[in-house]
Formats: sequence, C-alpha cells, structure tokens
Amino acid sequence: MFSKTLWKVQDKKALRCQGIVLALALCSGACTAAQALVVARIVNRIFFLHQALASVYTLFIVLVAIILLKGLFQWLEEHFALQVAGLVRHTLLDKLLEQVGVLGPGEMEHRQRGEFFTLLTQGLDTLDVYFCRYLPQLFKSALIPIAYLIVVFPFDWISGLIFLIATPLIPGFMMLIGKWSRKMAGSSWEAMARM
Repeated sequence: MFSKTLWKVQDKKALRCQGIVLALALCSGACTAAQALVVARIVNRIFFLHQALASVYTLFIVLVAIILLKGLFQWLEEHFALQVAGLVRHTLLDKLLEQVGVLGPGEMEHRQRGEFFTLLTQGLDTLDVYFCRYLPQLFKSALIPIAYLIVVFPFDWISGLIFLIATPLIPGFMMLIGKWSRKMAGSSWEAMARM
C-alpha cells in the first residue's frame, strides 16, 4: 500500500527524483502502448492484408527503436528510484539514531535489541524494494490503464468499454494484495523481534 509516512519523510530532492521516476514510468508505459500498436500494424499488414515482409521493414525498425527507448526509460527509472530510496534511508537512519541518542543507553537496555537492530539493518534495506519496485508499479498500474483507455476508445469502443469497466478493479486488487503482504511482513517482523 501507499505509505503516507514514507512520503512525508522525503525531502525536496527525493520528491523531485520521485517525480522523475513517475514521469519515466509513464514514458515507459507509453512505449509499451506504442510497441503494441506497432506490433498490431505489423501483424495486420502481414497476416490480414497479405503484404510482403519488405513492406513492414520500417515498422520493424520503429519497433526496435521503441524497445530500446523503453529499456532506457526503465533503466533511468530504476536509477532515480534507487536515489530516492537512498535519500529516504539516510533520513530515516538519522532520525532513528537521533531517537536512540535521546533515549540513551539506559533506556535502550529495556527495549528489545533484536527489533532495533533488525530495523536498523534489514528494515531500512527493504526501502529499496519499496521505492524501486513497488511505488513505480503502483503509479504505472494506476495511470497507464487510463492512458490505454484514451488511446483504445477511438479505435474500438467495445474494447474501450471493457477497459473502462476493468480499470477500476486494478487498484482494488492491488489494495487486497498490499493488505495480505503487510500481514505476512508483520508476522515476519514479530518472529524476528522474538530472536
């Protein structure tokens, strides 16, 4: 699920990088739509219009260019997402160490050390997965179907209607998966805290 707490922790540089990640995710999604459109035109010309392979040579070049461009967008997206994760991890680590300093060694002895050290190491490392994989996919799954709907509707209103009905279901299923994942992660944290 989307964490408002982690969103608020980000400074201006992290938010700027997060905006770049979102823009790159949308560009990658647009490349996927363009790729599907070009493949559909190639299939249409070869199989339905019975044209020669030479007639779609230009479309093959365009397809390869789109695939390379999509790869570039995805690489840049991951690069900036890793920057965001590093910035947030650094901010959270500073706040965590500041809190430990406030509590002092006497108070830390009464707390569960396993939970603290797990949070300090593995807990902060999991931010990479959240910012590099989960958030970009969340943005893509929320925005790209709407873009596809805008592209498909003028060509085929029946397919557009199916998209219109199915698109609102995607975030709902993502929320269900997020709740299940949170429950599973919570039980893992409890087991590790008991160590």
